[in-house]
Amino acid sequence: MLQIGIRALKAGLSEFVRRAANGETIVVTERGRPVAELVPHRSTELPARLAEMVRRGEVTLASKAAGLPRVRGRMRPGSSLSDVVVEERRNERLLR
Repeated sequence: MLQIGIRALKAGLSEFVRRAANGETIVVTERGRPVAELVPHRSTELPARLAEMVRRGEVTLASKAAGLPRVRGRMRPGSSLSDVVVEERRNERLLR
């Protein structure tokens, strides 16, 4: 892992970006103290096999809200999450 000062980074930015693109992690320092990292970009694209399975309808990608139950209860100041869960379960039993 390469450590480079801010001035040297500014002077050779293109070179350091190229090195990061090739897989190297570069630690940026200010007065000898690490302050940032220049790292390779991680692709957000689906792997080819998974993309093909989605295209054929064999799998469905989850969305952020998919599969999460809606919370009906409200958190009151001073109550804990377990209190809310107990109250929800009590209400469900009463509705049955």
